[in-house]
Amino acid sequence: PTTAPTTGGTITVSHTASGSVSTVSFADGISTVQRRGDSYWNVSTANGLAGGTYNLRIQGNGFGTVNDVNDLRLTLVGSVVGTAGTNSGTTSVPVVNRTGLTLGNLSNNFYFGSANGANSPLPIQLLSFEAKPSSDVVKLVWVTVSELNNDYFTIEKSMDGKDFTDVKRVPGAGNSTRLINYNTEDPNPTKGLTYYRLRQTDFDGTTTTSDIVAVRTTSEIEFKIFPNPSDGSKLCARIIGSDQEEVILTIHDMQGRQVYTKTATLTDGVINIPLDLEFQLPVGQYIVTVPIGEKTYSQNIVIKK
Repeated sequence: PTTAPTTGGTITVSHTASGSVSTVSFADGISTVQRRGDSYWNVSTANGLAGGTYNLRIQGNGFGTVNDVNDLRLTLVGSVVGTAGTNSGTTSVPVVNRTGLTLGNLSNNFYFGSANGANSPLPIQLLSFEAKPSSDVVKLVWVTVSELNNDYFTIEKSMDGKDFTDVKRVPGAGNSTRLINYNTEDPNPTKGLTYYRLRQTDFDGTTTTSDIVAVRTTSEIEFKIFPNPSDGSKLCARIIGSDQEEVILTIHDMQGRQVYTKTATLTDGVINIPLDLEFQLPVGQYIVTVPIGEKTYSQNIVIKK
């Protein structure tokens, strides 16, 4: 404190980490804070602490691209309290000060900001990441507005949004304070719904991952009942190319009466489904139907002895 509290107590500080950065615009004296790291320090007071005025100081590394320590500010999420102090340290280990805080000001979340987004943009910021189907490939495009020690990106994909495999590696720009457009493609996309994400790796091996994006590639559904003709004792349904988790198969006779139905679970969009008939279908013709998405697929079958 710069002036002593009237009653003693405790001050507790905790940190919540984040690798992302937000673009902001709010005044800090004659300067405007333009960028804010999304990591923050929570300061709370307790046990009867009252009165006094306080200074805060952040010191450390890993804050991103900083070319001048005087660009840096200690802020709230979208405003400031107190006065920007005189910073010191180095661009790799800066010391950022905030002065003249009241006890009420002190109980807040404090963020690391920059009043010069071009010169000191802080960590790598991924502006966008998209996956777009195009002919027989899926195109992956993303944009960064700053990079720090960025070795490479890895495109990853998944069928279920949980287990991901590598598709392709793309070199990063190392250190950059300009907007960079990246693009590559998955030359062997899976038909149906596929999930993609972007993993970024620093020179020291530290990684961060983007949000997951989903893309659906067009595919023709193959629906087939076999054997056909059949003796009516055993049938199997083959469904290929569906990303639907469950399907309901129904058999009707030629008078429209339902004679059989079964709910089946699909796996990876390709499955042979035993129909497990509890009786032998009489000789005649039947229609087997299955709704998939907005379309109902059907096939005529013939039962003969």
